[in-house]
Amino acid sequence: MDSCIIPWMNSRPSCLSYGTDDTICSRQQALVNNAFGSDVVFIVGPAQQRIFAHKIYLTIASEYFYVLFYGNFDEASNDEVVLKDDDPELFLLVLQFIYSKHMEPTVDNVSYLFDSARKYMLPELTELLGQFVAERLTSSSVLEIFNDNGQYGSARLDHSCLSMIRDNPLLYFNSEDFKLLEMNRLRLILRQNKVNCTVNQLQNALDKWAAANINEDVRKLRMVLKDSVNFKNDNSRINTVHIDDAMQYPLEKRKDTFKH
Repeated sequence: MDSCIIPWMNSRPSCLSYGTDDTICSRQQALVNNAFGSDVVFIVGPAQQRIFAHKIYLTIASEYFYVLFYGNFDEASNDEVVLKDDDPELFLLVLQFIYSKHMEPTVDNVSYLFDSARKYMLPELTELLGQFVAERLTSSSVLEIFNDNGQYGSARLDHSCLSMIRDNPLLYFNSEDFKLLEMNRLRLILRQNKVNCTVNQLQNALDKWAAANINEDVRKLRMVLKDSVNFKNDNSRINTVHIDDAMQYPLEKRKDTFKH
């Protein structure tokens, strides 16, 4: 676990600092797990760690918390909220992002944080995490991560994955992970402009996917392909751009990235 969040495991002193080096942003971050002005306490994890928070920050950041605190829920009138399935240290990272818009994910916790961003309706956090993963993509992980992103919805991550797939599609069409793509994910690929292959090669890839997904209605995908007008109509191959796998801190397959 990141050492930067260890001090937050115990409530901070009920005060703020106004020194010459302090800023509005630093004081906002200092409010994470700070009893000063707190009007709600989260009881987090099996150990029931008490974490102080401020409803106004949470409701500004997330519709989830707006509904929780101001809707027809028991929590609207209570000053304690139980989160028995959350990890205290990682929940503090989510609060850090809400209070300061800054947070440094790791390969080990990015999956949890993606799930938290979806649970707590934090699209800006989703995009920050998407950028983190996008910077570590490799050709061996891109299809699986692209598929997983269907449930997280990071536009940045989709953009990076699709860029790699467009540049060197035959590499990915011949991958076993290609057969595992969800239909909506494959539809995005078929809708791409300037995919670096011929129409026949794309049709062959679709046939391969259909053979592995016999319960899916492939006719819808064939219509998408038919409506695409930006592919080469001849059988000549454009020179592919091969993706460099030797990127810094590469993410591995789903078992090491989007853990559940």
